[in-house]
Amino acid sequence: MVDFRYDKIKDTYTCPADQVLATNGSIYDKAGHKVKHYKNREACGACPVRALCTTNKNGRFIERSIYQEALDENQKRVEARPEYYRLRQQVTEHQFGTLKRQWGFTHTLMRGKQNVLSEVDLMMICYNLTRLVSILGPEVLKNRLKRLVPGFSALFEAILAHMNSFLLPRNTYPNFKPTRNTVLTAL
Repeated sequence: MVDFRYDKIKDTYTCPADQVLATNGSIYDKAGHKVKHYKNREACGACPVRALCTTNKNGRFIERSIYQEALDENQKRVEARPEYYRLRQQVTEHQFGTLKRQWGFTHTLMRGKQNVLSEVDLMMICYNLTRLVSILGPEVLKNRLKRLVPGFSALFEAILAHMNSFLLPRNTYPNFKPTRNTVLTAL
């Protein structure tokens, strides 16, 4: 590929033997990526250096992403600051790579910003809990969660008391009887 020259204006490639590989303009879907094919079967058939270029019986063809210019610009940025991108890969990209590649979370099922953010938040919670289990171990995590239950019970009681006085006036729902001393139990 490095020996082939791309002409942006004509949307063609020129091979080392100065033959032009053109596209028919069709965009193909290759594993979720949109690409164009560039080829010149006639020129490849009579090319004296074909054996150095390809073993394909139909001659050399090149696949080019329809977003290749953006990919090339990104590659230049990465090469200009490799230390920055190494750090970025270590810090932020691991979680998203795990969610996408290992868990198959490549798209959301919901629409709308709030719904999508809620779905992503749930996935991040699952990821964080999985990491906690792998770092602490299931028994240590279970014991730590058991120690949190009394605090959550008190918080839940305070929320219920506040809701009773604020949201549910006695005269609006006369048959409503809140339960007192609700205790959350650990799993």
